[in-house]
Amino acid sequence: MMKFRIDSLKNINSRHLIDLNYRPKLNVVADAGFLAFSPENIPHNFGTSFGLNFALPIYDGKQRKLLQNKTLLTESSRLGYRHFYSSQYLQRLSQLTEQLKLTDDLILGIRSQLSEQEKLIAIYKVEITRGLVRFIDFLATVNNYTLAKNNLTISEMNRLQIINQMNYLK
Repeated sequence: MMKFRIDSLKNINSRHLIDLNYRPKLNVVADAGFLAFSPENIPHNFGTSFGLNFALPIYDGKQRKLLQNKTLLTESSRLGYRHFYSSQYLQRLSQLTEQLKLTDDLILGIRSQLSEQEKLIAIYKVEITRGLVRFIDFLATVNNYTLAKNNLTISEMNRLQIINQMNYLK
């Protein structure tokens, strides 16, 4: 948004510059110096000049109005671009917020699934010693637990990436 603020200041300066160019101007010029090749000619080679210059714009072929209209068009374009940029920014921010919410919900679901699987593993450990559960079922449960743990790690990484995108959103 700072870019749009700078462009706004640039347009304001352009308008002021146009107004300044159409004011009456008075310039005063003074010049002095000397030119001598030999020391005996020094007193005869001093020179000075003075001058006044007055400029009053009378008619410019409607150039002032054209420049002002150009500046107004530039400002309206800047406003349109700023509106488009801010709507895109807000849309992207809302998408990232929604993704973050969904990722947080997914992480909560995975964590509850992990706690259930931990309880199931503890039960299977007891039942294996008694011979009530097959060892293959126990290994399948442990495998599912490790997959869920991996999914939790991936989801937490995705959550951090979304937060990073939100922090560096332009």
